[in-house]
Amino acid sequence: MKKVFDINSFHERLKVEVKLQISLRKNAMNIQEQSQHPERFIEYIKEREAKLRKLIDTTSEFTIVDGEEHLYP
Repeated sequence: MKKVFDINSFHERLKVEVKLQISLRKNAMNIQEQSQHPERFIEYIKEREAKLRKLIDTTSEFTIVDGEEHLYP
């Protein structure tokens, strides 16, 4: 079962850290789509996902939402 985390339940510092990692991941994925060498971004994207898991302390599949808006994945 997929866990759902509402970003509004996090304290401010964690909220900022989570949003930062999500933004970095999305940015890397956008650049990857345009790159002639998309494989170069795979490890970086995995690192962002691992950092998110560590920040929210889960090993399960998860989704992060902001109310009704899905932020991750």
